[in-house]
Amino acid sequence: MPSIVIPAHNEERTLGRLLDGLLDGSSDEEFDILVVCNGCTDATADVAAARGPRVRVVETPVPSKHQALRLGDEHAHGFPRIYVDADVELGADDVRALTDALAGPDGVLAAAPERELPMTGCAWRVRAYYRVWQRLPAVRDGLFGRGVIAMSGEGHARIAALPPLMADDLAASLAFGPAERAVVPGARVVVRPPRTWADLIRRRVRAATSTAQLEDHQRRSGPAGGAGSAAVAGSAGADGSAGADGPTGGTGSPGVAESVRTTGSARTTGSVRAAGSARSTECVDGTGSAPAAESHRAAGPVPAAAPAGAAAPPSARTGLGDLRAILRAEPALLPAMLVFLTAALAARRGARRAIRKRDFDTWLRDESSRQD
Repeated sequence: MPSIVIPAHNEERTLGRLLDGLLDGSSDEEFDILVVCNGCTDATADVAAARGPRVRVVETPVPSKHQALRLGDEHAHGFPRIYVDADVELGADDVRALTDALAGPDGVLAAAPERELPMTGCAWRVRAYYRVWQRLPAVRDGLFGRGVIAMSGEGHARIAALPPLMADDLAASLAFGPAERAVVPGARVVVRPPRTWADLIRRRVRAATSTAQLEDHQRRSGPAGGAGSAAVAGSAGADGSAGADGPTGGTGSPGVAESVRTTGSARTTGSVRAAGSARSTECVDGTGSAPAAESHRAAGPVPAAAPAGAAAPPSARTGLGDLRAILRAEPALLPAMLVFLTAALAARRGARRAIRKRDFDTWLRDESSRQD
């Protein structure tokens, strides 16, 4: 039975539509659905519990997505394991398409759905930004920025050692080679973008900061710890996701108590476990952050360079060559490209302070994407 793990922090406005989409059209025993309410101060847990015994609810006082996902893993019953952000929309048919892709003969270990970004109500600059963003090769082919990642048992074992990283879905995506991951055309997720320019920049600052953290981790881990290795894997990473963000991200205090409930059931207690890793080249797109040296200013000595001939860690960075190729193919995108570059530069400036302070815990949340 596939297990669907949904970390949720103050998502009372969005969680219901996700759960309704998963429950409608699925049988009682088809999916193991687990909502992990982490640090919630609203009615998120009540929204989940109101869906009845088909939805199990785990609660922890620690507001940490990473901890929530690890806690979800402790309570999940089966594989494939599907991680879903609470603010996206996904249906039962989409889950089936993802599990079918993982069960196929192609050796796919991780899969994600095609993304749909509804632009109704978004400011014109937000719409312009995403016209370019959706055409980036890494965005088209990567598993990040979708709010959903499904993994087989083997795939899950590969990312089980990921440490608390903000760029969670980017890290998970880069843990798998192109032949090991798939974007499944028969599955679709609705990811709601920010509606305002200010919220878009907040989201891009978050992505720039989180990618800097990921790259700093890769440098410190050395060549053996690059994404895709058994011990360590390479967003919001480079997001566009609805916060969305995948199997890690954020930090918290291990060892706190949590409770599990299904409607009408007693609560049980246990402990939250932390686990262990992840990456992403000079960037222009807000996928990344300040130049590499920036994140070392407050971080002690810069690690030695990788030995000659060592493989570079996998990356989801966008270079100028990618942007030139898009413009050559679609010259009419030039105005949107200028907006895109403006957002990328604003994100880079906005991320500098957090990177210097090594503040990888502050989660810049955009509220406009959560509006009805």
